[in-house]
Amino acid sequence: TRSSAKKSAASRDLENAKASKSARELQQDPKIQFPTATPEEIRALCMLREQKVGLLEQLRQQRFEKALVSRQGVGGFFPQPEEEPLVVLENGRWHVIGHVEEKVIQVECNAREEVLIHKCSGIYHQIVIKVIGPCAKLHIEECHNVKVVVDALLFAGAVSDCSKIELVMGAEIPNMLLRAVRGCDITLCPENMDGGLETVNCSGVLVHCVFRGGF
Repeated sequence: TRSSAKKSAASRDLENAKASKSARELQQDPKIQFPTATPEEIRALCMLREQKVGLLEQLRQQRFEKALVSRQGVGGFFPQPEEEPLVVLENGRWHVIGHVEEKVIQVECNAREEVLIHKCSGIYHQIVIKVIGPCAKLHIEECHNVKVVVDALLFAGAVSDCSKIELVMGAEIPNMLLRAVRGCDITLCPENMDGGLETVNCSGVLVHCVFRGGF
């Protein structure tokens, strides 16, 4: 019958697959590949193969993460942190660097301090960074899927080489420069603007205006 013939064909295919797998395993056996190798050389070869498998797994994970970012509709930016994440004050500048987890980060600064946000990437969820208090200058570089809430910005702000950024600007808002940004939502009060908003080589920039009188 047809069902018996299909079962027989499926059984043959399974047997052929098992035979092919066994043949490949035999071909990859270092003792068969290198019959004159010493035990030490065989062990060294096995270690190298394990390292190769580990590197291939890392490569697959990196490709998966890049594909995930691509599916989220961003413009190709995928910052990779080069060091341990940190929030530190050095020489009058706050450095917020290398954060990739879902979390809320708070930076308390005064009117004399700047804030640099560098290579932060919300791979699976948005990262929220709150700048509490008046900030002299704000720099956001090479970030993805990050929301920055600023109480007040006194002198200048810049966003460069970023994607999927959300800015919520309160109180004072000076000149803002956006360069090579793919996807940026800015919420501000036009009556607090003390300068202009300039974009260079950007796309997907939306400005949401919230007026003091509610209109």
